[in-house]
Amino acid sequence: MLQTCCLDCPPDAEPSATPWDILDWLSLGMSLNDFLQDPSLENLGWVLLDAFGAVLPVFPALGSIRHGPVLIQSASDALKSRAIFVGTPSGKVVPIPKGFTARVAVNGKGIVFQKPGSSGNANMVRIMDPKSGYPDGYIVYYERGGQPLDAAGNSGYYDSAGNYKQYTAGDPEVHHGLHTDPPIGYNSWFDAHNK
Repeated sequence: MLQTCCLDCPPDAEPSATPWDILDWLSLGMSLNDFLQDPSLENLGWVLLDAFGAVLPVFPALGSIRHGPVLIQSASDALKSRAIFVGTPSGKVVPIPKGFTARVAVNGKGIVFQKPGSSGNANMVRIMDPKSGYPDGYIVYYERGGQPLDAAGNSGYYDSAGNYKQYTAGDPEVHHGLHTDPPIGYNSWFDAHNK
């Protein structure tokens, strides 16, 4: 389940959580990920403290102290760009340009954010659920023409014969794993859509 929080939303907007709620849930996700990577008693303790903090609104998730630098950098980036946060179950934060609308992915295995007025896959980012090779999930960015982009921001490549080929959404080159902060390919796409 993805959580969102709108920053600087109009008064009539109803974000699904406050920034503090998002911080608590992201901290829980990060602590859970730490525990899955290293199942120690210490990491289990962090998971339990964060779970307690995420459920009780008056009790902060203490893991946010431990994960503070990553969470603060993500929050800082989003505040500068006046974005919304999207928190994934694995504890990753993905800023989305303010004003993009959300919907469930057609296959039901993720969420799509798209610039209003765009059609097809134009001006869109898909945050997909985990799958083989992407244990934290992955992102596919689309440019204004609806083409998916690789990490360098290219919508295609030259094959060995010198012919230009457009990427498709199924090509692994356009699947940006959520194991990096920010995800590979993110900065150039976000900058182009946040002017």
